Amino acid sequence: MLKEYQQVKMSSKDSESVDTLFKKFKLEKVLNLCNIRKSKGNPIFDMFYMFLIFILENSNSIHRGMTTNKCTSMKTPMNDMLNNIYYNWRNFLYRIAKLFVSFTFNAQTDSGILIFDDSKKSKTGKKVQHLSLFFDHCSKSYFQGFQNITCAWSNGRSTIPIDFEIKIGKKKTKQATKSNYAKKSHAEQRVRFAKQKKIDITIQMIKRAFQRNFPIKYILWDSWYNCSDSIKYVAELVEKKGTHLISMLKRGKTLYKYNGGYYTQKELYQKAGKWKEDTKSGIKYKSIIVEYLDASSSKVLAKRDIVITIKISFYKYPGVKQWKAILSTNTELSEQEVLKLYLQRWSIECLFKEIKQYFGYDQSKSSNYIAMVADLTIRYSFYIMFCYKRELENQKPILQILTEFYEELFDEWLSSYIENILTINIKRFVEYSIKRGYTDLRELLMST
Repeated sequence: MLKEYQQVKMSSKDSESVDTLFKKFKLEKVLNLCNIRKSKGNPIFDMFYMFLIFILENSNSIHRGMTTNKCTSMKTPMNDMLNNIYYNWRNFLYRIAKLFVSFTFNAQTDSGILIFDDSKKSKTGKKVQHLSLFFDHCSKSYFQGFQNITCAWSNGRSTIPIDFEIKIGKKKTKQATKSNYAKKSHAEQRVRFAKQKKIDITIQMIKRAFQRNFPIKYILWDSWYNCSDSIKYVAELVEKKGTHLISMLKRGKTLYKYNGGYYTQKELYQKAGKWKEDTKSGIKYKSIIVEYLDASSSKVLAKRDIVITIKISFYKYPGVKQWKAILSTNTELSEQEVLKLYLQRWSIECLFKEIKQYFGYDQSKSSNYIAMVADLTIRYSFYIMFCYKRELENQKPILQILTEFYEELFDEWLSSYIENILTINIKRFVEYSIKRGYTDLRELLMST
């Protein structure tokens, strides 16, 4: 009986709930446009359906999901899909994200925001490709795996991943193996890009987002992304596209130009004047407008190029001794507006939390690098789809939306299963009647 129920579940790809979701995001068309298709065998669309079921059932891995659902025969086709070196997974994620933007973005009321952050992606195994050692600044210790640099886009209500790079570190582990992907394949390109510096990866992501016409008014990142190269690139954006950067500043010896002199952040804090206070929150604030210098242009301080004029806003929270500084390339924003915009960066932390809790962020067991990329792309794409459902359903918690969606599917599976069982039993009943020689149903009923 359980086996028959699992067969119904895994063959219900045309269920109303899944069909509506996949059709809204034109999944079959997008897969074809990205050349993610098969000429024979199980269609990619079927495997996406299975992948979604495994996520909804919180399977520990794809293999565990297949075992639980009695569909281990799909293991080879699923592995073939994830390990295909020519499938353009980056383009696929961008197309799904662009559809989300077209459904939810209002140019008159919303401000498109690009947010950057990274999260550790732990990995263990005997022959994991490009396995590296990274330092985790939260735990102050090294971990084995990769660094997932994610570019997210926000409309102020929902934050979705639009691009990512599973960064390969310089410090390889002893059990790390090299990949040997064909040149000019998508997999080879991903590996090549993943070996670059974090700042270079970030700049390329910004360029790709603009190439794909995402509406972007502000870029948000934390202090780890600030350097001469990244600020110079943003300065070009401010001039060409009017897109501004808002970033946390870490304390250091970086010198800024102010009124002909050169000062550190601490010295500028003292020159910024007296604190103002927000009566509602109790947050104190003050600011100063200075010039950002290109430290790489010259060793002589007076000969350094001015990159851009910036506003540094200082904040002090109630009961907290230390102050914080936030950089803004839009000098016309008030201190309250700068803080309000920067606080939206927290939404990417919520994205990481939800991906890890509900979408199986660390559940890929493959040792192949491109399979890890494909796995995370699919999970990110489903997250985008359910963010759209959250927009439609008044910002319900993502867990509630996933639960309700699964309950709808369960009802559909149960109805199909009952219908299946009834059909089988009726067929058996008719076969029994014919075998016994009954030609009239009343005769059969009278004999029992």
